[in-house]
Amino acid sequence: MAGKRMGITHTTVAVRSIADRKKPWKAVFLVASGVSVSMVPANVLRRLGVRAIRRDRYELADGTIAELDVGAALLTVKGITVANEVAFVPDDSEPLLGAPALQSANLVWDARREELVPAQRLKPLKCARCVEVLAGLSAP
Repeated sequence: MAGKRMGITHTTVAVRSIADRKKPWKAVFLVASGVSVSMVPANVLRRLGVRAIRRDRYELADGTIAELDVGAALLTVKGITVANEVAFVPDDSEPLLGAPALQSANLVWDARREELVPAQRLKPLKCARCVEVLAGLSAP
């Protein structure tokens, strides 16, 4: 892909509170597969009724350490809804879709097509010996 620079990927995500099913907030999120939690502006999360369940420390892209509230919300991306942790970031921050949300939705980045696509799912286990081993693990 000579002459073509790596692009920054964005996708539309809808965010809703798990407890309150009001109309979701939709925005274009930066897909950040190296980020350990999705990040949503705090004012949006509060308006949706998302509550913080803990406070955690994160290293930001510029190397600074920030303590952020973390809650749980429903995220819908590519028609797939998942419950995931979200960090409350400053109101003027760009929303980020982190790796756990992508994994929960079974989505991966396809560099050739330059889009998020469903990941290949693993095939079910079809091995008689494996079934015996697994059965033995659950035996007293």
